[in-house]
Formats: sequence, C-alpha cells, structure tokens
Amino acid sequence: LIADLRNPAMRDRHWKQLMEEVNKQFDPHADSFTLELVLDLGLEHHQEAIAALSQAAAKELSIEEALSKIENLWETLPLDLAEYKGDYLKLRSVDDVYSALEDNAVALSTMKASRYAVAFLSTLDTWERALSHISETVEMLMNVQRKWMYLESIFVGSEDIRKQLPTESSIFDAVNAAYCKTMRELQDAGTAYKGTMAEGVLDGLNTMDEKLDKIQKSLDEYLETKRQAFPRFYFLSNDDLLEILGQARDPLAVQPHVRKCFEGIKSLEMKEVGKEGRKVHEAVGLNTPDKEQVPLASSVICAGAVEAWLLGIENAMCTTMAQLLFKCYADMKKTKRERWIKEWAGQLSLCSGQVAWTVECTKALHAMSEGQKTAMRQARKKQTTLLTKLCDMVRGNLGALDRKKVVNILTVEVHSRDTLDRMVKANCASVNDFEWLLQLRFYWEAGTDRCLVRQTNTT
Repeated sequence: LIADLRNPAMRDRHWKQLMEEVNKQFDPHADSFTLELVLDLGLEHHQEAIAALSQAAAKELSIEEALSKIENLWETLPLDLAEYKGDYLKLRSVDDVYSALEDNAVALSTMKASRYAVAFLSTLDTWERALSHISETVEMLMNVQRKWMYLESIFVGSEDIRKQLPTESSIFDAVNAAYCKTMRELQDAGTAYKGTMAEGVLDGLNTMDEKLDKIQKSLDEYLETKRQAFPRFYFLSNDDLLEILGQARDPLAVQPHVRKCFEGIKSLEMKEVGKEGRKVHEAVGLNTPDKEQVPLASSVICAGAVEAWLLGIENAMCTTMAQLLFKCYADMKKTKRERWIKEWAGQLSLCSGQVAWTVECTKALHAMSEGQKTAMRQARKKQTTLLTKLCDMVRGNLGALDRKKVVNILTVEVHSRDTLDRMVKANCASVNDFEWLLQLRFYWEAGTDRCLVRQTNTT
C-alpha cells in the first residue's frame, strides 16, 4: 500500500480519482499526509483499487515519457541544408528526418492502441497531425527542389531560351525568389519542426509546384516545336536538346550531339568565315566514326536557329551523297577494284556494289527470258570471281580503315552470291519472278538524282 501511494508516476488526476474512490478529500503533497492519516482515511481498505491505480499510473508514465522524448527530438532535429552554386540553399539529405518520422509514427500508433492512452489522446492526435504535416512539407520541398534545380540550369544559365520563353521566364523568376526566401526561412528556423510547421510554408510550396509544372509543360511544348522543325531531334533526350538550344549561338557546342542525330556522322568539319567581329562558322564536310572525311557539295552557314542550319546540313548531306554515289558508281567501271575501294567512302562503295549487282542480275534475267539458259550461271560465276579478288585483298597489306571497308563489302557480296545460288536453283528466268522481286534491289534510274531501293512493289 505504502509503495503504491509513493509511486512517483502518480499524477493529480490519479489522486483525484482515488479521492472519488474513497469518497474523502486530502492533500497527497502536504506534510500532514502521513501513515497515521492514511490509516485514519481507511485507505488500507482500498488496497486493490490503489494498486490498480498505481499500475495504471506507471503505464501512463511510460507513454508520457515517450511523448516527451518525441517532443525533445523535434526541438533539436535540424534540416540538412547546404549551399548550392554559392548563391542558393538546397535540402541535402532527409534521411534523418524520414527516419525520425517513421519511428515516431510507429511509436504513436502503438501508444494509441494502449488502453492507458486515454489521458493523452489529444496530445497523441496533435503529434500525429504534426508529423503528417512535416512529412508532407518535406516531401513537397524535395519535389519542388528537384524541379527547381532542373529548370534553374535552363532559365538562369541561358539567355537564348529566356528570349524564346519570356512568359515562362518571368514565372520562373517569381518562383526562384519565393524558393530562395523559403529556404532562408527554413535555415533561420533552426529545426525541421519549426521550419516546416511555420504558417504558409506548405501552401507556398504547393503554389511553387503548380507553377513549376506549368513551366515544364510549356518547355516540353517548346521542345516539341523544335523536334517538329528538325525531326532528328527526337533522337535526343530533353537534356541534350536543351543543352544545344541553350548554346544556340555557339555551333561548336552542337558537335558532341551530332552523332546522336546522324548515325554515320561523328562530327562536322567547320571553319570560320567572315570579317573580324562578324565571323560565323561554316560546315564544309562530314567526319565519320571510322575517320572517313566527306566534303559537302555546298557549305552550310551555321548561324541562326539551330534546327534550321541542322536541316541545311541534312539536305546538304543527302545532295552530296547522291552526287558522290553517281561518281562512285561511274568510277567503279573504269578503275581497278582495289584502288576504287580505297578512294571512296565505305557507304558509297557498298551502295555502288549493290547497284552493280542489281544491274548484272537484271541483265542475266532478261537474257534468260530471251532463251540464254546459262545467263544466271554466268552471273554467279562473275560474282564468285569478285569474291576471290576481295578475299585476296583481305589477305593483303591493308590499313585499318581499308580492311574494315573490304570486310563489309565482302560480307554483302557473299550474301549476293548466296542470293544468286537460290535464284539459279529456283530457275528464275524473268525480272517478274517472285524470288527476284523479294530481294532488295538498288537502281540508279535515268532522270533522278537518287538511288532507289525496291522490294516487291515497294520503293
């Protein structure tokens, strides 16, 4: 009995409950509350009730101490803020905050499930709402920060994009100012609890998030217009495209991304033209990943909108390759194969070889239809002779580039030989036979400046 009455966990609410139980009033904290008074009050007759009350007080004390521990934690737990680019602040890590939120949420849930938590329900509900608010605010802060950091590098670092998107730039400037103000307030608050629970912080972050989403949507639409103007931009990620557009006045900044737009081009051969102070870059040639160089038939001025002069590069590339392919095909007939392969770019020699093969097959099929039954076998024999020459070249002394060209040509010509074998076995005797029509056929038609590739009735 004495031990239960001396329980330090007993609070005023417990004494009040005990007084109601024994139906007598006394001051448990007065010096007059002695063993004699306990006996006079007849408390020994209520020993079981007092023991139950003391036990409940002990359980409630553990809840009280746990709540005090949570309160003390959030009075000292800071937000991990760090400098960003010298002028800004950013939330570096939220691991400690999320760990505390998770642990405290579990603890509060466990406490609320206890039958001894009745006296603390109001406090428990308050802390649950507070932790939920902190979690929502920190999550929104991280979301806003991620979007802000992405857009900051675009709108703060590029005058070209600001000129293209003036409305979005002004919206971002307002968001940027609000974000910086919020981060300074969070730093001045000192703790995560004070900073996130401050009035207007979450609402302000929600507003920033909406505006940043709007800016991002406008930015995506802007990039889509650029991709529609130059469809090869679809091969680039948004970040790569923004890097190009953000440095539109510097054509050399586009060079690292040329390979992504044009599979066979590693870089553009450029030179400066114009007078001092008004110099511009001019694209005069194409460099391939295999270190081949192809001069453009007409140079392209790399100035103005990036998508415009890149479209010019594409058109110049097609025109140049068409002209060179015609010359390459014509040169094949009057130059030794070894010298011809070395002098022309690999793509041109491959395509010319396919045009020549198509011509030979077409001649043989016409001859077959006119009654020359050995025409296809003769074409196959001619193809075998070509393969023998190419094999001799491979075994010879070739440079790395020439060897790569010969190996590629040899691979294609072997396939052509196999196709001839199948056509001979199938007794193809007309250009209308399906075994011939299903092949990829390369034609240089009179009156055109392009090589046409056909399969069945498709061009």
